[in-house]
Amino acid sequence: MESLVRLDVTLALLTKSTPKYTKAKLDFYNLNKYFENRIAITPRTSESKEREALELIKNLNPEKILRAYFIGDKAEDVLVAPIIQDNYGVKSEGIYLNREGLDTPNEVISYFQIKTLNEIPNILSM
Repeated sequence: MESLVRLDVTLALLTKSTPKYTKAKLDFYNLNKYFENRIAITPRTSESKEREALELIKNLNPEKILRAYFIGDKAEDVLVAPIIQDNYGVKSEGIYLNREGLDTPNEVISYFQIKTLNEIPNILSM
């Protein structure tokens, strides 16, 4: 019987991003050593980040995913995390990127808050 290889998948939902741009950002901040797979599922526009995230997890096979991180600068980017966890049982975390240090939207106040991607290793070590 074949054993499942668990992946550590990050789902980077960065506004105005493409997979190539997201990979470059993660490489620039030396985050590639933390994430085996780097995926941007929402390039520039999206009708439903929730629907895209659900479809992506389904296509990757939820049983193989150890953890998913939803990183973004919009509330809808990180609010996908509990939906994935509820639907697929994949441990999911939302990380709200607040570059400008403006007031955090109430709906994401309980999620991780960062001002730069440099702070992600601190979250991953928790």
